[in-house]
Amino acid sequence: MDEFMELYTRLSLQYPLYMTFRYMHTGIPRWRIDVFGKDMANLGGGRCDMQIIHAEEKELEQVWETAAKALRNREQDLSKL
Repeated sequence: MDEFMELYTRLSLQYPLYMTFRYMHTGIPRWRIDVFGKDMANLGGGRCDMQIIHAEEKELEQVWETAAKALRNREQDLSKL
């Protein structure tokens, strides 16, 4: 969790990001983290939010690790925007 929050905090200082974090009860119980960039995508001449990462795992600690890895991988892509 610490690594994810450190990356998220650093990137959110550069980009307008927001995060959702929730426990999903339906189907297979699991944790979900999504990070979005506010108004970072074009949609027919307008602006809309862009999903940066999506992580979903059964275990809480695993979802933080997966999200940190995904955010680390997307960090370079964000610098190209």
